[in-house]
Amino acid sequence: MKNFCIKNFSFLPSDYDSMVTYLNEMLAQGWRLKWVKAGFGGFERIAPPSGSVSTACSDSAQNAQITEAAGTDPAGNAGTPITYVVEPYPNTNLMTLRRMPKTWLNFYTGNHWYYIGKTRGNYIYCTDLADPEPPSSTSSMGKNNSKAQILDAETKRNMLMIIAVILLCYWLSGSKAFMYAFVLTNMYQYLAVLLLVLLVFAVAAILLYSLEKVRLQARTFTPDSAGGLKRGMLYHIRNTVIAVLLLGFFLMETAGTPAILFYLLLPVTALILGGAVIIKIAQKDTSHEKGRKLLPLTYAAGAVVICLLLFSMTGIQRVNSAQKAAALEASLAKADALPLLRYRAFFDDLYTPRSKENNSHLGSNYLYEEANEDRSRIVFTNYSSMKTGFGADCIYNYLYSQAQTDYLGVFEKLDTSSWETGSVPEVYKITDRPAYLIRKGNTVILATVTEGSGGAGDAAGSNASDDRILEEIKKITAGA
Repeated sequence: MKNFCIKNFSFLPSDYDSMVTYLNEMLAQGWRLKWVKAGFGGFERIAPPSGSVSTACSDSAQNAQITEAAGTDPAGNAGTPITYVVEPYPNTNLMTLRRMPKTWLNFYTGNHWYYIGKTRGNYIYCTDLADPEPPSSTSSMGKNNSKAQILDAETKRNMLMIIAVILLCYWLSGSKAFMYAFVLTNMYQYLAVLLLVLLVFAVAAILLYSLEKVRLQARTFTPDSAGGLKRGMLYHIRNTVIAVLLLGFFLMETAGTPAILFYLLLPVTALILGGAVIIKIAQKDTSHEKGRKLLPLTYAAGAVVICLLLFSMTGIQRVNSAQKAAALEASLAKADALPLLRYRAFFDDLYTPRSKENNSHLGSNYLYEEANEDRSRIVFTNYSSMKTGFGADCIYNYLYSQAQTDYLGVFEKLDTSSWETGSVPEVYKITDRPAYLIRKGNTVILATVTEGSGGAGDAAGSNASDDRILEEIKKITAGA
């Protein structure tokens, strides 16, 4: 017969009374709550109780709830009653970030109450006293802890979170630099998806709280455990969706690097297996010495995990170094297949090429530069090919604004109706500066030629005249 089990223990913060009913039902089946973590409760088997009763504290029918059953005390003495208290006080103070007062905490600990855990802001205590004193009979702290107040506090908290996220998104969307980074960075896109998921579940929580408040006002609400657990599944669903998304994001980022995936999973797997073994041994050993017996095993498991972490970090560094070198070589090789300005079209001296790629789920960006040794001559191209018009707009808006700031000029639109470039592109040039911005469909190109202090064509071996540059701009526009 199993002496320990883990059960679903996910309740809405306002369902503390349903939590009481559930604890009472588990006691009636011979199970005593041992711990509460992450929406799950650990129960240990006790002697079958002779009966149980659930009552509320005397100050308010909606105050801290008590459940009492004749089971066994922590020492195993049959027939000793076990009493639980689920204290909802902190839920009414979420908006002010207040915790339960120490005076009230001291009342429990000083009167033979044992703290079991906290879930969704509700504190759970138990005692084995035969006739425990109800908390609210000696303290007025809980007199205003009505279910309606908790429902209001939770509704406001979720509404404030929704408003805060919307305002944050609105503020960030007004930044051209951020939107440029957003469409080229997967991490920002992942965070946006997670924020959207949180918003959806916040709206769902508000609907649940509103429905519960309507039922409470109509006096049709009953604190049954099945209904409380059903409503509490909202948190499990939310956490599962987030966990699946995080796993999916992780796999997408490591799909092309199985070695990194192996190094990352190695210590995690060892940690999970080690924890499972220690838990299994702890469940089988019921002696009072099990803590001391498990200590060496815990230290050994920790040492193994630390060694694996060091091994994984070293391996990941080696893989990253090799990948960076390979990526740089591949990036430079890609330049020949893209419509870019080239150094040889304007200058005759030696140059050094440099490149950088920024690829995301919304498109790709390629930065390519060719410059001489003292960097007095630089030919630069910022090439972006996006999958959607939204991504292209974000790239275009940022480059249009930033280039005018960098080159201290104003863009003027060129007449491209006679250009043989397929579809008619939008091409802009900064007045008296060799800087061009091209928009053709979902492709955006910023191309610049820098020579000394800005005098084009004056230095030896230079053909960087305005007409020559414009000819090259037409070529890359046709190839875009």
